[in-house]
Amino acid sequence: MGDGFSGGPPEPAIAADLRGLPAGIHWLSHTRNGRLTIAATVAGLALASVLGWHVLVSEILVTQNALAWYLAATSLLLLPILLMAMDSSDNMGRGPSLVLPLFSLLVLAIVALFTLLERTYGLHILVSDTGVPQVGPLAAVFTFMIAAFVPRFWNAARFSDFKQKEIDAREADAMHKRERGDTVAQRRAAELSKRAEEQDDAEALGAFIATVFVVGICTLAWFAGSFRDGVGLQNGVGVGIATGVMGLFAIVIFLDWIAEAPPVRAASRALRGFSRRVSMLANFYNVVDTVLVRIGAHAAGMEHREIGSRYFILGGTMLALAVLAWNLPAPFGLIPAGIALLVALSVSRLWSWVEDDRNLASITRYNPDAPVKVGFREDFRDETLLGFLFVLVIVPIALMQADKGIFASHLFDAANPADKQNLDLWVGYYGFELAKALPVIDWADIYKLQPGADLLRPSGTMGMHAVFAARLAVDLVLIASLLQAIAIATRNRQQKALFVAGHINRLDELVEREELKRALSLPPAQRFQRNIDFRRYDRERLKEIYFSSTSHRERNFIESIFTQAGDNLDSAINVLRRIVENHGSEDELYRTLDAVRSEHGAGTHQASIEDIILLMTDLRARSGLKDFKFALIKFAQDIGSPYEVAEMLSLVMFGAGRDTFQYTRIEAAKALTAIAPRLPECSQITDLINALTQSGQQAFGAAQFVPQALLSGLRSRSQELGCDPGASFNDQNKP
Repeated sequence: MGDGFSGGPPEPAIAADLRGLPAGIHWLSHTRNGRLTIAATVAGLALASVLGWHVLVSEILVTQNALAWYLAATSLLLLPILLMAMDSSDNMGRGPSLVLPLFSLLVLAIVALFTLLERTYGLHILVSDTGVPQVGPLAAVFTFMIAAFVPRFWNAARFSDFKQKEIDAREADAMHKRERGDTVAQRRAAELSKRAEEQDDAEALGAFIATVFVVGICTLAWFAGSFRDGVGLQNGVGVGIATGVMGLFAIVIFLDWIAEAPPVRAASRALRGFSRRVSMLANFYNVVDTVLVRIGAHAAGMEHREIGSRYFILGGTMLALAVLAWNLPAPFGLIPAGIALLVALSVSRLWSWVEDDRNLASITRYNPDAPVKVGFREDFRDETLLGFLFVLVIVPIALMQADKGIFASHLFDAANPADKQNLDLWVGYYGFELAKALPVIDWADIYKLQPGADLLRPSGTMGMHAVFAARLAVDLVLIASLLQAIAIATRNRQQKALFVAGHINRLDELVEREELKRALSLPPAQRFQRNIDFRRYDRERLKEIYFSSTSHRERNFIESIFTQAGDNLDSAINVLRRIVENHGSEDELYRTLDAVRSEHGAGTHQASIEDIILLMTDLRARSGLKDFKFALIKFAQDIGSPYEVAEMLSLVMFGAGRDTFQYTRIEAAKALTAIAPRLPECSQITDLINALTQSGQQAFGAAQFVPQALLSGLRSRSQELGCDPGASFNDQNKP
């Protein structure tokens, strides 16, 4: 029966072990939703008390400012309610649900609609008749914005922690392989360690150079802006720039020879020491990048599995922020504008991380032990471009907000100052600057075209700095994303060309998915006449696709490949074990388990309790798969005898190899309670009672009802069989 099934204190000890608070009080004091319920109740009572005082004692909510502050205080009730909609940590493997983002988006949309109506109809709630911002109403707007975003960020942080645990588990598995003497894994680890050290040095030096470069650009911009009437650049400056560019080309051409030169190698060793001294810069940038990807991109909806959900959350959030940025009084609109820019940048950085993982996967030939950061379930190209579409509107809005309120004077002059209230004036001006920022298309300077009378013009040094910053954003973000999209398309074509030439036998999952769709869109007779002939595809990968697919056309297509080749598809249970061992995606786990059930029900491949035990053992420390583990327990009940199932459940609940998570152990106890009336052997029942008595508190914590129900069921079955209550496993050998 495993550890924990022999010996132990007498049965009455379990009552002492499982003593605790009543279930309701324990839920309120020891669970997140319980504490949030307390917070919401306290906030609701406080708000009701203020309202009651206003109605029954003294009218205190009579001024607009007082009402605004009372409305702002209601966010203290709204926030814990929204936090209750956060996803359970038990099932994060399936990704976030839509409940929290939809409710938070609704709150954001209501606030945006209010600011739109306030400005459209001149209600003078946020700004007085004299143009002075009203603190109370503005505080109400921003408290509700905070209430809309804090739950998203908090949920994102929890998902980030879950993802990090997944990465740690994968690295721990790789370490166990090395400890078991896997020479291939040891060689890979040594090579990865060496490359990681070199990469850290390169990142540190690159971060230092980038910092110096940015500071240099800002210094030059300040220096150039100090010449109010402009300054002529002499011919020597142009000669110096041309010489510098030619020197860069020469360095790149002779880079290999230069790198081997003794002086350069000595300089390289010196730079390595220097790079380690400035590593804090790289660490800082990495932290910022991680926060953008893990928190910002998640808050933008990128963790959702359905593309429609991602588009709706991202588009709705960006639209609401754009409306807030335009309608809030200056300079307060810069806050939602800044949030929108960070959201778009976060999605862009997530896309870059995904492409890094795709490159790594192709380099390592899809080795499951290779270090990944986010995987590549989606490429997020379209989502990134959607975010930047909103940026093209939000940047002009940010310029308008900065012009109206952040500096002592206006940043831009207009022929008619009243036109500055029109969005099209700012979008038109930014459009001209956007064209001039694109490389090779600076047509205005070439043809000496001057801005028309109806265009904005920078006013003073700060206006020129604002234009420079806007152009820089285009060069570093928008153009970089477009170039990345082009490079990815090129790399995808190269990957397919390598497959056609026979150099590789599989594609990355994103290209693979598209090519399968294209093959299935053709008549059956033409599906193998394409360049990507899936008859030459990696067989193990085809099995994973087959058993994790919900498309009958896709499954029939793969079946035809194996039938033509005279190969067997293997059993779904074996494929499921490989997916678990390789830390496959959660979608593949759930879908392949459905295939295992189908095969077992049809009698084509029988699964056994031993298979379930191996799966549960491999998953014992893997978090976020509550429903999947419960499904395995239910499947075990369907296919195994009561004795076999009880053996498996005992391993899940007790001993050194038990499941790490209490919810799994509780579910196992519930399942064991259900089959207790059918257990056939006294020895097994007695050992279960002893294990529950000895390890009940350790296995189930403060939970009382489930282990007590199990104990009662085991006692009843023991009495039915006439078992000796004092016997142990060693001397109770017959039912």
